[in-house]
Amino acid sequence: MASAPTLATPPRVCSFEPSVWNNFFVEYKPEPLQESMRTTANKLKEDVQMMFTKFNGTDTMVEKMVLIETLQRLGIDHLFQEQINMVITEIQESEFSGSDLYEVALRFRLLRENGIWVSPDVFNKFKGEEGSFNKDITTDLRGLLSLYNAAYLSVHGESALDEAISFARNHIESMRGNLKYPLSEQVKRNLQIPYSRTLKRIDAPHYIEEYKKDQTCSPSVLELAKLDFNLLQGLHQQELKDFCRWDESAIPLLPEYLKKYYVMLMNTFIEFEDDLKPDHKYRIVYCRKAESEWFHSGYIPSFEEQVKCSVISAGTPTLFVGSLVGMGDEITEEAFEWAIGFTDAVKACGEVTRFMDDLASFEHGKNKMDAASSLESYINQYHVTSEVAISVLENLVEDAWKTINQARFDRHALLPLVNRVANLTKSMTLLFHGKADQYTFSRGNKDRIHQQFVAPIPL
Repeated sequence: MASAPTLATPPRVCSFEPSVWNNFFVEYKPEPLQESMRTTANKLKEDVQMMFTKFNGTDTMVEKMVLIETLQRLGIDHLFQEQINMVITEIQESEFSGSDLYEVALRFRLLRENGIWVSPDVFNKFKGEEGSFNKDITTDLRGLLSLYNAAYLSVHGESALDEAISFARNHIESMRGNLKYPLSEQVKRNLQIPYSRTLKRIDAPHYIEEYKKDQTCSPSVLELAKLDFNLLQGLHQQELKDFCRWDESAIPLLPEYLKKYYVMLMNTFIEFEDDLKPDHKYRIVYCRKAESEWFHSGYIPSFEEQVKCSVISAGTPTLFVGSLVGMGDEITEEAFEWAIGFTDAVKACGEVTRFMDDLASFEHGKNKMDAASSLESYINQYHVTSEVAISVLENLVEDAWKTINQARFDRHALLPLVNRVANLTKSMTLLFHGKADQYTFSRGNKDRIHQQFVAPIPL
């Protein structure tokens, strides 16, 4: 038997980088938010709500879909969830015979995001008899970008959508050199991380600037987006200030709602531990012990053994359970059992985290106390090159995302929780995209954190 290839991993790094922020958020004193901002935001919210009732004509449904997409990209769709839910129901129940690629792909994305099945056959109208996409859409940038983002909501077995991603990306790439702002920036961001895997809050400041240039820009919608971003940023600043000085003696200094959050969070983890069945309860302790023994003995476990443990030790499944605190009546017994059961979407979130983290570690060097990674285990077990192993892990990341997408249909009654898992997975994608490791090397996130938590959007 041939010996395993030498693992050409970078040198191990000594430790995590210290925070580039030090005590910034403890000492930071932002400008106080004016009550008039909230009053104005509430008035603008009413104005935008009225927009849902003023559509008329044959293009009403398309206009409503475009409005929803605009609100999503501006990060204010959460303010209009009731109206959006009504429109989604309308879209589902209405006949749609559109022949515009942008519109067909937008409808596909909106419905699938809301756990409503749409067949990928809706894109067949843009294909010839041989099954390939028609040449007349290869220059439709808006349509191609819409198709590209929608196709990332694919589930297992939908090779046609995988082909759509490749087709759309190739033709979008071919046009990039001729694009102007703001379209050039939208394309750049979506090619880095597809919109279906992007956190809305992260994308919102960029799109707010770009929306100003849009011929359909509504001043009311734009102003509301700015105000809502700044108002939420002000809340986040205070919460960061409170949590950055966190220790047990600081509990009395916390706002009442954060005290309650902390107590509930601790109780949740106690319940989590208590509710685990005996054959499940040992999993976390076992995995921690196993990884410690692997490291100290220099043992490289099988790929399957390594993944079984490291997906749990990645921490995201536990983070998800903790995030359920404060969701109120949505957290039924069924929901909690699903969350702690470590199945489908919850497990897939851990897989995305583990594989993307290990890909980044292989690129940049691991912590000196880390055991063998999933990538190293795969190379060792199957005697393949690092390039082959990297490709395998990248495909497993895509498979995990498809499992999350599938859960929107299989767990439709738990859709708010599935979307929460998806958002947590998007956070991991943000940290480790492109084999970067902005968790270990946090300086890579400095500009993003400044944008999100320090710099308000000019009004």
